[in-house]
Amino acid sequence: MMAFQRFVCLLPKVGPKAAERIYKQARAVSENEGIDFLHTFGHESVLQKVPKDSKDIWPEVALTIKEIHEAVIEGKPSVVIEVALEGWYSSFIREIYENWTSRMDDLESLMGFAARYTDVNEMLSQLVLLNSETSDRSIDPSEDSVRLSTIHQSKGLEYPVVFVIGLADGSFPLQRAIDSGDVEEERRLFYVAVTRAQDELWLTYPTASMVRGAVMKTRPSQFLRALPTDYYKTERITQYGSSYGQGGYGRY
Repeated sequence: MMAFQRFVCLLPKVGPKAAERIYKQARAVSENEGIDFLHTFGHESVLQKVPKDSKDIWPEVALTIKEIHEAVIEGKPSVVIEVALEGWYSSFIREIYENWTSRMDDLESLMGFAARYTDVNEMLSQLVLLNSETSDRSIDPSEDSVRLSTIHQSKGLEYPVVFVIGLADGSFPLQRAIDSGDVEEERRLFYVAVTRAQDELWLTYPTASMVRGAVMKTRPSQFLRALPTDYYKTERITQYGSSYGQGGYGRY
């Protein structure tokens, strides 16, 4: 019920109470008429519970919910996310958010993360662990600590040591910016990132990345390739037992 409520509450004029009414009606139809629960969302009595402003898009939403559930049963996390992106939600964020392209990029990155797992519950467990590790905690300023931050969140701040990760063409700058021939905004973000460092700056890039479930070789970001070679020391870091390496443009 909770997941259903959060999803349908994205619709116009649909709040928790409306979502609960839709859910209860769908359950009633399923129990009284012996219809599979996921096939009840198109039932006329269920549609009557949907607020007027959302009736036109409800059939597409209902289909997306059904397809997501079927993908969950199949058990491949990356497929679940792909189904959601190809369904109603992708058109929803285009209409609602000005920065929808950034949101899509984040979701596609999540798809790459999900491709590492074969079980949805396992992936969700890992996400919970990651969230607990990176959530805000009270930190003694006198103690050494590591802070994970976006570039936007770091504006105006400085740190003794800064690691900027993921500096590969297609990730930073984004492939969309490369294809359009306009990477200046990405270049400004790169400038913000590198100027956060007080003493040491480490710029790293992956030698390979996961793209829609496939391993692809990457190349250093064009921002890195443009740097004069006498400005940095190159390091190469490899992980024992793994084909994944992390190329580094070292300490600046």
